[in-house]
Amino acid sequence: MYTNCKNFLERVANIGTDESYDFSKNRKIRTSNLIGYIGVITFMAYFLFLKHLDVAFLWTNLLGIFTLGSVIFLNWKRQHLMAQLWLCLDVSAVTVVFAYTFGEKSLSEYFLIACSVLPLFFFEKKRHFVPLFLFVVGCYLICLFVYDYTDAPAKELMNSELGRTLSIANILTIFFILFSMVRIFKDEQNRYTHIIEEQKDQLEESREEILMQKEEIEVQAEELATKSNILQISLEDIQHKNREITSSINYARRIQSAMLPLESEVVESFNDFFLFFRPRDIVSGDFYWFYQKQNLQIIAVADCTGHGVPGAFMSMIGSSLLDKIVRDEQITETGKILTELHLAIRLALKQANSESRDGMDMTICTIDKNDQKLQFSGAKNPLYFVQDGKMNIIKGDKFSIGGHQREIKRIFQTHEISINLKTIIYLFSDGYQDQFGGLENRKFMTKRFRNLLFEHYQKPLSNQKQILETTLNDWIKIGDEKQTDDILIIGIEI
Repeated sequence: MYTNCKNFLERVANIGTDESYDFSKNRKIRTSNLIGYIGVITFMAYFLFLKHLDVAFLWTNLLGIFTLGSVIFLNWKRQHLMAQLWLCLDVSAVTVVFAYTFGEKSLSEYFLIACSVLPLFFFEKKRHFVPLFLFVVGCYLICLFVYDYTDAPAKELMNSELGRTLSIANILTIFFILFSMVRIFKDEQNRYTHIIEEQKDQLEESREEILMQKEEIEVQAEELATKSNILQISLEDIQHKNREITSSINYARRIQSAMLPLESEVVESFNDFFLFFRPRDIVSGDFYWFYQKQNLQIIAVADCTGHGVPGAFMSMIGSSLLDKIVRDEQITETGKILTELHLAIRLALKQANSESRDGMDMTICTIDKNDQKLQFSGAKNPLYFVQDGKMNIIKGDKFSIGGHQREIKRIFQTHEISINLKTIIYLFSDGYQDQFGGLENRKFMTKRFRNLLFEHYQKPLSNQKQILETTLNDWIKIGDEKQTDDILIIGIEI
């Protein structure tokens, strides 16, 4: 029973409170609710047990119930300031009504003594509580005036034996209200102290956690510093090795460049000539080869497996083997050159007994100035040539030089064309056509490359080279790409 009453009283006290409010505001709400509740219960008890008495007694009790019940209602509507003002002002005014109704025997002025502390409790600023305190004092003086100069309607009731009992009950009620206020204040103070202690404990726990986290962070910082030093040392080591590797590759480029024909020698051998050579890396897997003896000129463009250092090794092997086949063995027919080169590469790389699949694609031409004829052979790569305003294509064989061989014997065909008319030939690897770029970030493709050559074939070859470079640069820039493969194109006017 006691627990149920206590829980009910707690629910009444918490009407209108909110966790978002500070402690002081919630305490004032709870106190006003409890004072209102105590007053309502007191007046209801008078009303229920003494309802057979004078009518004035009954309506004044109803007025008290309404006045103090309004405090709880206003708090429920979140009108907390209005509830506190109502409690300070209207209770004092109702007490004056009681004094007028029942006279000095009612001892109503003692209620005002209890009410005088309410403004001090609910309002902190002087401009708020001083006027309210003076109002209560004024009500007290009015009560004294009423006692002296008016005749109370229910005076006879208070002069009776029952009236004296009611006076004693009123005094006890005043003491009960004062006791309840002090108890409420004490309970709220204890609650506040308990909350402060809990917050203090939480802060202490938080401080300990922060200290532990600080120690962990310091340990992690030390570990990170150690790792950073290790990474810095590793970075310096990598940078050193990278400089050494780059230096070695740059030296390899000089060796590779020395093995390539001098561009100036090739230029002197033809009416017009251009070389567009752009390795993807420092060294290239694409290479060109040239040989001239009396009336014969032999030129080749090759695209080796891979690029960079692996491709450069293959290019040096291919160039050396071409020297051996053509210069030493004096084989000048293009088909036989590629056939011999295929056998030599498979032998050099031991491909018959190993997993090596390295090789190269190649375009090779032999130009005979006396007979006005051109021989061509291709390992996967075609030959483009323009004669009499027409672009012509001769396809190469469908297999590469070196690598895996399914057929019993690999023989490359020799194609022959007449060059008694002005002829422009183009030898190239697949790097230009396979370059990604453009608005749709796609490959340049063979058809676009062929049309570009045919569109500008009538211009000097040096201009054609510039057009090829500009077109490629724009294609890569628009697509925001990097060069994907080695690029090699040779144009010759015969």
